[in-house]
Amino acid sequence: MPSERRIEPLASSETRRIAALEHEVLSVLNQAKIYDVESYGWLNEKDPDPEFIGHAMWQTDQPCVDYEALWSEQPVRRRPDKTEKLIATAGEDFTGLMQASRLSIGLALLWHHEARRNPFSEFFWLHHTDAFLKLAIASDRLRDLLAVSCTGTTPASYKKKARRNRLYVTPFAEAEALLAERGLRDSRLSEPLALLPELGERVFGYIDRRNAIVHEVATRMAKLTRDSISELQERFDREQTEGFSPRSDDPAACVAAGEARAQLEGEVDLEGEVDRALNEIVDWYRLLIRASNAVFQVEYWSRTLAR
Repeated sequence: MPSERRIEPLASSETRRIAALEHEVLSVLNQAKIYDVESYGWLNEKDPDPEFIGHAMWQTDQPCVDYEALWSEQPVRRRPDKTEKLIATAGEDFTGLMQASRLSIGLALLWHHEARRNPFSEFFWLHHTDAFLKLAIASDRLRDLLAVSCTGTTPASYKKKARRNRLYVTPFAEAEALLAERGLRDSRLSEPLALLPELGERVFGYIDRRNAIVHEVATRMAKLTRDSISELQERFDREQTEGFSPRSDDPAACVAAGEARAQLEGEVDLEGEVDRALNEIVDWYRLLIRASNAVFQVEYWSRTLAR
């Protein structure tokens, strides 16, 4: 049985490997200017950033939750209402998913150059698909946050009222009308409300591909397998009549084979496919940063006006 003395170096080595990987992931994310969702909203330690004021609002003035009573033995000073619970849950879920998807993007970035050399790199597509699915769920949570903020009811109740409410873009398109039904009007809502319809449509454009992207990766791997087996079949049939002969070392034959492969890859544009896949998840992440900035503003002002 190993002694503690022998286990410690292994644990220390594993800790160093994990720390090194974390450092690499954060390094490539910073180089690509893909920042944590909670880093937006501030010009410095004191001054909010007007461009991302919604993030500052969310970070400093979320629905009131008595965390002191939650984490220490003190009386609960105020009972959170149902809407506050829904808003806080959807908002924190969105934030957590954005942070997780950012790390998945970072891992995809680490494998990006390898994937350009080998477009069937399992690790690149693993982390790409992982980020893609997390961003899809984050998008759903952002929609839930907007629906609750505008209606004061649960997302499920909102969807039941009309068939059109089940569409992803509906609360983005009808946010102003939903607030007006509750008598919530304010000039400070004008700018974020005006941005929501277009932002909702753009986010949905990515969500609409959530099933297609997984299918595309699977199809690509299936094509590689199919073509490889077809080559084996052809070689077997040829060898039955012509006999086995090793592959030619003739430079001219190698050049011809290389040109044929380059032509095939050029037609498929495998490197371009890898680049587009990476850009897609990066652009989606950045879009959600801007979309959430508008939603956080709507949430803040609707909650303030409803008091």
